[in-house]
Amino acid sequence: LYFVDVAGFNMHQRIIWEQEGMPTKRPQAYMDDFEDIFILSKGLPKTFNPIMRRNKRAGEVKHKARSGKNGYYEQMAGLWTVADESILTNIQKIGVGGASKGDRTGHPAVFPEALAERHIMTWSNPGEVVVDFFGGSGTTAKMARTLNRQWLTNDISAEYVEIIRRRLDRPFTPDM
Repeated sequence: LYFVDVAGFNMHQRIIWEQEGMPTKRPQAYMDDFEDIFILSKGLPKTFNPIMRRNKRAGEVKHKARSGKNGYYEQMAGLWTVADESILTNIQKIGVGGASKGDRTGHPAVFPEALAERHIMTWSNPGEVVVDFFGGSGTTAKMARTLNRQWLTNDISAEYVEIIRRRLDRPFTPDM
């Protein structure tokens, strides 16, 4: 990755977005149904607000166990209770639906607002600035605004900049 090799960023975490509902067909290959999300940072990220998920077996009492010979588990003394919640894993399943109902963008590849929302909430706090260098349809900017973050975005395509402005209800002025 350029940002790691040349710009000096650290690869803090790789997250796999499992795209629920839209595998891509490829000739002579398995279908793709995921995209990588790279969390890059200079040092450790200053903010981490983990998203929690409900545990399926919350409240169940379990015997303590450890891995034994040949992969078998051996029971140890003591019991523990499965917590109500735990932090999400780095494989995150989110549907591929892009914009919210009634928010037609005209962009060919809108990513889910839930995906932007999840990562804006995880890696920033209200009032902080969220930057998206590839603005596309403005999903990141829209969700940053919704979550009370400041935002900065751009795109090389004037057509996409117009989509972003329209989506955010801002007038288009070509000389901006």
